[in-house]
Amino acid sequence: MIVLDASAAVDLLLSQPWAARIAQLVSQDEVHTVDLAFVEVVSTLRRWELRGDLSPARAEQAVKDLFDLPIESHGVEVLARRTWPLRSSVTTADAVYVLLARSLEAQLVTTDHRLARTAPRWCSVADLAST
Repeated sequence: MIVLDASAAVDLLLSQPWAARIAQLVSQDEVHTVDLAFVEVVSTLRRWELRGDLSPARAEQAVKDLFDLPIESHGVEVLARRTWPLRSSVTTADAVYVLLARSLEAQLVTTDHRLARTAPRWCSVADLAST
């Protein structure tokens, strides 16, 4: 079981460097995320389109692909209530992914290097360098 964060979802959708490994994990495991991930991903795609890093057609396709991913999403209210103790180490948004992974005993899949370094204090983090 894995918890896919927004950074990993964006990399997967846009075929960034870790996309093949993320796709492998997504195809082999039950995938979970927080509802917030959808907002974060769409916001990132919008930002990249507006600054010219993505064509409008590519951004629109990535949004469609996001909602086709086999993901079970979880609300953030219960998780957000538990984020405060993590505030000195991770952002509140990152904390909900960490806490979801911990509560599900799942591996967190992230391409956020800072989060990947700090999250192991609370949950397992997928090693994207593995094949």
